[in-house]
Amino acid sequence: MDLINRYIYAVTQKLPESQRADIEKELQGLVEDMLEDRGVGVETANMEEVEQVLLELGPPWEMAARYRGRERYLIGPGLINSYWSVLRIVLYSIAIALGIVYIIDFFTSTEPTAEKLLELLVSLLSVGIHGFAWVTVIFAFIEYRGARQVPNDPWKPSELPAIPEPAARIKPIEPVLGILFSVLFFVLFTFSINLIGVHRFDENSIAIPVFEQAAIAKYLPLIWLLTAFSIFNEARKLITRKWTP
Repeated sequence: MDLINRYIYAVTQKLPESQRADIEKELQGLVEDMLEDRGVGVETANMEEVEQVLLELGPPWEMAARYRGRERYLIGPGLINSYWSVLRIVLYSIAIALGIVYIIDFFTSTEPTAEKLLELLVSLLSVGIHGFAWVTVIFAFIEYRGARQVPNDPWKPSELPAIPEPAARIKPIEPVLGILFSVLFFVLFTFSINLIGVHRFDENSIAIPVFEQAAIAKYLPLIWLLTAFSIFNEARKLITRKWTP
């Protein structure tokens, strides 16, 4: 029955992905056993009998909490896989973006190689720490907001959200590319704004920048805020995996 599938989907989406298949089978069997105790099967049960079973099992968030074993986390099991995925994407994107920037800078600069390498390592460490902090704060906020959204009114099985159609689901590559471009935007405007300009490659190679570095520096907090918001939005896509209004 669709209502049973919606309940199981709502529970398993709040659990680590590696456990979902086993728990889905376990819940399916549990519901079938409870219906059989009432003298009906899954196919013959009416809506009222199914709702009574689901009410006995409790709201999806409470059922998921029982499987987790603990109720509150900074980043709970339902988000931890997405957290590690986004964190890896952000750190890889930082490494790729800084690598590209410094390769270009290496071939267009006359500074010693050792200084360039040291500058790259310092930048990787600094930006990597920022990326780690952003992702952790974003997911802690999502976890906290999710905990606050548990309603106080009595739960009704009929209010379970529908399982999203395949066409409405978000492919993982979309938020991944979104995070990658957000990090590239951040690195470019924070560390290498001079690369945005008109370049002449002749005997006297010069670059005429489009932006004035001192003027852009005033807007760096806004650029960082936009980057954090973009990563937050893409992380939500990676978690929900479905388009919403």
